[in-house]
Amino acid sequence: MSQRRNSGRSPGARPLALALAVAGLLLTVLAAHVELLYDELTYVVGGATALRNFATLTFDPQFWSFEFHPPFMMYFYGGAFAVYVLANVAVTGLPGSMAELAAQAAGLLKSDAAVMAFRVPSVVAALVVVFVAWRWGERILGSRRVGMFSAFLLIALPPFTGMGSVAYLEIGMVATQAVAAYLFMTALRDGSWRRYFLSAVFVGFSAGTKLFSGSIGFVIATYMLLLAWWYVREHGRGAGMAWLSANRKALLWFPISPLVLYAVWPWLWTDPTLFFKNLAVQFTIVGHGFYKGTTELGPDYYLVYLAICTPIPFLIAMLGGGVALWRERRRDFWFLALWVAFTFGIITLSKGKHGGYRHIMPAFVPLAVMGGYGVDRLLAWAARRQDALRRVVAVAAVVVGGGWLLASNAIVFPHQKDYFNAFVGGMQGASEDYIVADSGVGQREAIEYVDEVAPPGATVWVWGTKPNAFMYSSRVNVPRSLAGSAVFTARDKEGMPQNESIYPLEGFGAGDLTFRFPYFDETSRRMGFDALQRSGATHVVVHRLFRYPGMFPGEGHNRLRKQIEERFDPVKTFTVDGVPVAWVYDVRGETGVAAGDGSSARSTGGHNG
Repeated sequence: MSQRRNSGRSPGARPLALALAVAGLLLTVLAAHVELLYDELTYVVGGATALRNFATLTFDPQFWSFEFHPPFMMYFYGGAFAVYVLANVAVTGLPGSMAELAAQAAGLLKSDAAVMAFRVPSVVAALVVVFVAWRWGERILGSRRVGMFSAFLLIALPPFTGMGSVAYLEIGMVATQAVAAYLFMTALRDGSWRRYFLSAVFVGFSAGTKLFSGSIGFVIATYMLLLAWWYVREHGRGAGMAWLSANRKALLWFPISPLVLYAVWPWLWTDPTLFFKNLAVQFTIVGHGFYKGTTELGPDYYLVYLAICTPIPFLIAMLGGGVALWRERRRDFWFLALWVAFTFGIITLSKGKHGGYRHIMPAFVPLAVMGGYGVDRLLAWAARRQDALRRVVAVAAVVVGGGWLLASNAIVFPHQKDYFNAFVGGMQGASEDYIVADSGVGQREAIEYVDEVAPPGATVWVWGTKPNAFMYSSRVNVPRSLAGSAVFTARDKEGMPQNESIYPLEGFGAGDLTFRFPYFDETSRRMGFDALQRSGATHVVVHRLFRYPGMFPGEGHNRLRKQIEERFDPVKTFTVDGVPVAWVYDVRGETGVAAGDGSSARSTGGHNG
């Protein structure tokens, strides 16, 4: 087994700084252009709620059950929004009470500037991941060129940049895992107890970011067992104690990570078993989704999403680099392979499969490092051969692959999160067999449209995301909408109190416009067209996400939605990448709107490739 060091050269810190600057610019531009997605306000308001709890020394469990996922990343989103609010109220004058501050915050929340502010932590987390990928190649694989290519593959990966520009938990999960893994692998090389300690801390942070994210701890533990086995195999059976003695610093991190998790999640302070209870729920609740044209989510669910949501050059580089690492740096290969295996394996064992590639995002880091190594080895192979044609072919392959990746981003901008590759024909080809626009993309324009045309005092029924409607309607009464947790409602799911921001039936109003959200209603079985008529509804908004079989299984509301779609023609259709994603129906007529009467489509995106 060869442990060859690459001879790739590049200047020291300047290329890394340039890469981070380019990545930061791309992510910031994306964050400024992507409309609010459906989970973002849950995490932002959850984080702000947690900070309020800390400020008021409130640790009653009922005030910490705003989300069943741990709150570590939410602290940053809530904190970023709090800084934005305080910067604004410092100009207008500080309020006299926490209630007044909350009312002012509610008003400030409804702006694109606020969205940009609370997305800053996700951009920073993504830059941390890019930094780790670069340093992994430079420090662990011994080549700045490997690091450069690894970082480029991440920056040019649409799902990574798409998720790195919105306030979701997944990018925090990737960042904490990447830092924990990097610190551990560098500690193995220099024996630094500080790095071992910090690695353990970040494993705890990772577990405190999202359920399943603590899997990086299992990766590290399994790799240590492999190291011990390799050592014993090389030095004899009696060498086990010698290995333990030589690596005792590495073993010290095991009790630290659970303590960090406990410290960052006050909900555990009254019942430390809640983490395992919540984890058990995720393993036992059957997931919801639409996959290969069916609601049956098979064991290949996440592998298929990796294959169809990743640009083809990335896949080729990843596979080539994996083979090269196996042949040349096998122990480094095993750590990266374990990272990928645990990321896929644990979530695949769960019955709660959903969300496409979101839950396997931590695997993007080791896969990008493999890809960077693969590109580097291709160029090194061509350089060793005194054949000009081979060099030209290798360089051309790298240039074409890089151009393909850049083009993949350009043609889907700003909808990187919804990228599908040529294997399924882009978003248009994937739209019949897979969920597209799964985070509410396209609903903004539909809400803004009904905001313009609905008469005074109108009621609008929405098969769509509640926070999105709150954000983009200028006619709702903001304080009334937030009163009594009307937007963020504590709810019981399988005996587990939590926040479910999209489930309540009643919407918000007491202003000029009232929204109602009929899905996941306990009376859904009895819901029919008469309920719509009794409410005095004038318009209905339907987002594509709510039309997929198996996504929102309420029998009554699905039947009602289908009746509306059969009885009325949309007055507006909104598209992303040529795929219809949102429809507006005017339901005031007895027989509906005539086909084609006033209907039109508005595009909100480019074309996936």
